[in-house]
Amino acid sequence: MSCRPSKAWLPARWEPRDLDELVDTVTLAANEHQQPVGLIGFSFGGSYALIVAGRPEVSKHIQWVITFGAYHNLEHVFEEYLANLDSKSHSDTEWDDAIYQRLVFLYGHRDTIAFSPEVWQEMEILLRRYCCEASIEEKRRFYDRHLHNLDIAGVIRRSLEPAVLKKLSPAGNMSSLKCPVTLIHDRHDNVVPPVQAERLLSELQTLHGANCCRLVMTSLLSHVSPSDLLKVHEIVQLAHALAPLVE
Repeated sequence: MSCRPSKAWLPARWEPRDLDELVDTVTLAANEHQQPVGLIGFSFGGSYALIVAGRPEVSKHIQWVITFGAYHNLEHVFEEYLANLDSKSHSDTEWDDAIYQRLVFLYGHRDTIAFSPEVWQEMEILLRRYCCEASIEEKRRFYDRHLHNLDIAGVIRRSLEPAVLKKLSPAGNMSSLKCPVTLIHDRHDNVVPPVQAERLLSELQTLHGANCCRLVMTSLLSHVSPSDLLKVHEIVQLAHALAPLVE
């Protein structure tokens, strides 16, 4: 469960038209099978699923939504990330998260950064191997060679457009959502802070009532690093949260 799909990082850009593509996919699947569909989304994908489920023209086609590490307000996520960008990493886990975030942002905006083709190729290979194969020593070596003195904050700030971030945030975009929602979040998530999940829960309950959704905080699932799989009570909670998949 700790391994990320090899292409999960590839978009690394913020394009509102991605939502339209998801709407088309949901509509096509629901019409083809003559029944509503369930949506499962990880990180950005989870937030996109909530936004699409909140669109009036498609909400009737969605039976349930399950998200892993979704955010509530994308602008706030970036504000917090930039505020903490210069903070020092100490543990291997902190370095793992910090390097991963930098690689994803940079690769998504590679047309604005003057790395050689060889460096971009090395970065792509590292990203594909990041979660399950690459060692922390390999990641640190790449960081020290290529990223240590790079103005990553400047790259990120130049890419942010408030109007786009608003369109890509569930905040304020879930009023027409009709289906039950399960939010699953790592309580130690350093990529999307857990407070984002709490804000999602609060807005959903305000809009649709206390029984419309639930939040499961668990360390069994993480954005980047393998987690502790020995917490039985969390395994039980997670199993209940994933019940729609089994059903």
